[in-house]
Amino acid sequence: MLYDYKKWEDNASPMIRAVRIGLLILIVMGVGLLFTQGYWVPKLVDWILGVN
Repeated sequence: MLYDYKKWEDNASPMIRAVRIGLLILIVMGVGLLFTQGYWVPKLVDWILGVN
C-alpha cells in the first residue's frame, strides 16, 4: 500500500505552531499537577485558610 506523504505534510503557520506548543506545555503541566496533587493541595488549602 502506497501512501501520499504530501497529504500529511504540516503547513501550519508559525502562530498555529506556537499555539500548539503552548497547549502541549499546558497539558504536560496539568498532568504533572494531577500526579503531584497530594503534595501541594493540602499546603495550598492551609495557606488560603491562613492555618499555620
